[in-house]
Amino acid sequence: MLAVLLIRRRNNICQSEKKTLKTERGLIITSLVSYVFYSLYLLNSVLAIYFKITICGYAQFLFLGLASMTPFCCLVMFAPSIRRFAFKKHANSI
Repeated sequence: MLAVLLIRRRNNICQSEKKTLKTERGLIITSLVSYVFYSLYLLNSVLAIYFKITICGYAQFLFLGLASMTPFCCLVMFAPSIRRFAFKKHANSI
């Protein structure tokens, strides 16, 4: 009886660790992608300001939009708990 309880408890712990690892991996991926897009935004603004490349000035809006949208998109794609919460139907919604 004690062995069965210990095996069940160990299985529950292993399953909860897998869920935690998936969420943490999603947050790490989100942080890296956000950092890359903000770096592209910074590089683009340096090119536009110091080297007077006009197309980079116009592309600032694209990079700013991507830099602000990617954290949410990555969290929805890679973190299962956030995806579940974002797409959960609420009882009092219209």
